[in-house]
Amino acid sequence: MTGRLLRIGLPALLVAVWFATGFYTVEPEELAVVKRFGAVTERAVPSGFHWRLPVPIESHEKFRTTTVYKMGVGMITRDFLRGIPSPEELSLWLTGDTNILSVKIMIQYTVVDLAHYLYRLTGAQFLMAKIAEAALTDILGGMNVDDALTVNRPLIASEIRRRTQARLDELDTGISIVSVNLLSVDPPSQVIDVFRDVSNAAADRERIINEANGYANSVIPRARGEASWIVERGQAERDARIAEAKGESARFLSVLGEYRKNPDATRRRLYLETLETVLPRVDRYIIDVDGEGERFDLKILDLDGQ
Repeated sequence: MTGRLLRIGLPALLVAVWFATGFYTVEPEELAVVKRFGAVTERAVPSGFHWRLPVPIESHEKFRTTTVYKMGVGMITRDFLRGIPSPEELSLWLTGDTNILSVKIMIQYTVVDLAHYLYRLTGAQFLMAKIAEAALTDILGGMNVDDALTVNRPLIASEIRRRTQARLDELDTGISIVSVNLLSVDPPSQVIDVFRDVSNAAADRERIINEANGYANSVIPRARGEASWIVERGQAERDARIAEAKGESARFLSVLGEYRKNPDATRRRLYLETLETVLPRVDRYIIDVDGEGERFDLKILDLDGQ
């Protein structure tokens, strides 16, 4: 009886244990894919406690889909994250004007379709890096070195993201690019000092031009204001002198009319008015001619300055 129970119970126990191996747990930050004889049956099993048919009928694979992963271009990603410099030849690209630049890019991505990421292509992460390298080669080949170092730096990162994501979507890799960070765009280390000198010279040129324009913008309006003031003052003086001349002319014509009517009286009046104007400005000597003593001449003007 015992032997019969063992013959029945032991296989049943083994079957139960075998079925128990189908239980698995998916963590909150994970998704799981279930395969049956190698074909995907469940593409995105959420977090929680689940069961599938035991191996070799079914199997599962879990992956952290909420984690943001990193892939470097122009460097060895593992070494970069550890602070170890990568060989410079990995980061050298040719620009459209046949100059060489050292460019390093960090791509951050997440997995949005786990089944496609794991099974559609082999090495989806490596493929993404090669697509980004091809995009970078094409972008830099369409611009000169000065634009790449200055105004087109933001364009490089945005274009790499756009082109790489478009190609990844065409291939159904299940990858979504979060960001593309342009870590560095520099001349090669052998010539970087010369490039910096040229860049500094260009910056100095722009600064001097701006200073000259600022000085011109401050001086020219002031000079125009002074010129306007001089012109206005000249016009005022001209108008005053014209008015004065007209007044003098009118007065002369008036005197001429009176003179023609009564020449003697007019002549006497003019003589007296002239004396009233002249005498206050000269030294005068008053002599008592009826008194005793030496006789003096009346001096109206002291011509000798004595």
